[in-house]
Amino acid sequence: MCAAFERMGRIVFSADAIARALTLEDPSVRHEILESFGPAIVLPSGGLDRKALATVVFSDPAARLRLNAIVHPRVFSALAGALASFSPDRLIPYAIIEAALIYESGMDTLLDYVIVVDAPEEERIRRTIERDRCTREEVAARIGSQMSVHTKRLRADFIFENVGAMAGLEDRISFLDILLTTIGGNRRND
Repeated sequence: MCAAFERMGRIVFSADAIARALTLEDPSVRHEILESFGPAIVLPSGGLDRKALATVVFSDPAARLRLNAIVHPRVFSALAGALASFSPDRLIPYAIIEAALIYESGMDTLLDYVIVVDAPEEERIRRTIERDRCTREEVAARIGSQMSVHTKRLRADFIFENVGAMAGLEDRISFLDILLTTIGGNRRND
């Protein structure tokens, strides 16, 4: 979906990609994570074992809160820096911030609108297994640790059903682009 917005010339930021980069490249983030979770999440190469870390945080709510407390503030700061790196006119009429934990992180309070992209649960599980090369049980743990899709849908400003042909989705994204261009931002700040 974000690729479709990019094809229309919109700037797209991925909070998840920023978080991944921070855990790989920022020594202070890596240090805090290692201090908090210990050597069990370190690969023989010295890198972060993301799969081991995921196993811990998706099975232990307190561990997940510790990790989020380390990563989320830095993601917010990096996003602010990324946004500031563009001239204001380049961000008009809007920019997209993609984030899996948009509500859980509190990021939704900083945005004008939230779009929830949904698909049937079995489809989401299949896609995640393919993308992340993980097990069904690992995906179920992730889903179980997040806000329910039902709650996200209730809180969303726009909902996209990501099923069927990509052409149909692109038509809906194009319509939303026209709508957002017309109404502009600042809805949450009114």
